Amino acid sequence: MQLIRHIPQFNQRMAENDYVVNGLRSRELSSLTIGIIGVGRIGGTVAKIFHALGATVLGNDISTPRADMRGILTYTSKENLLKQSDIVTSHVYYAKQNYHLLGEAQFDLMRPGAFLINDSRGPVVNTNALLAALHGKQIAGAALDVVENETEIFNLRFDHQTPVPHYNALKKLPNVLLTPHIGFFTNTAVKNMVKQSLDDTLAIIEGRPSDHEIKNEE
Repeated sequence: MQLIRHIPQFNQRMAENDYVVNGLRSRELSSLTIGIIGVGRIGGTVAKIFHALGATVLGNDISTPRADMRGILTYTSKENLLKQSDIVTSHVYYAKQNYHLLGEAQFDLMRPGAFLINDSRGPVVNTNALLAALHGKQIAGAALDVVENETEIFNLRFDHQTPVPHYNALKKLPNVLLTPHIGFFTNTAVKNMVKQSLDDTLAIIEGRPSDHEIKNEE
């Protein structure tokens, strides 16, 4: 919502005592098409929210289309989703096949006025390709809660720039909204993470299967 309403740009203007609104007119959410890549638990919830707000919602997922999404979103190819969407939001899990799932070729397909949201994992997006797309005005902006190499800065404080060059470059752009991987950081979510970890540990100790066991891909 902040990207659609140009909040980063307005904040920059206000910091310079500039309160002119010209050039930053917004679009109504109900007039937009939202493309969701990864229609799982989180992606499906996002689809329901945007649908409730009147947006047209497209979805793409490697799994079988969910029956409960009927009437909420329309499944389509990733290529068509990228071409048709005003906002593309990623909610896939990270695995080898999702490394740089969104890169130069995908940004070339997106509309010049489209926005990218990444709330999944940093390596899903090719950050250098994203920077090139932003500088070249191939897309209008991005909102990122996760970025490649974020483990080098997560929960740390720096006196000057971070040790991640592409993160520093993103911070300088007025049409980029960055948050330091805080999507999970709520009282309820942290409590659930601790409980789930303890439950899974107990299950393994007792010889029971865990629903969250990570399989070795090698």
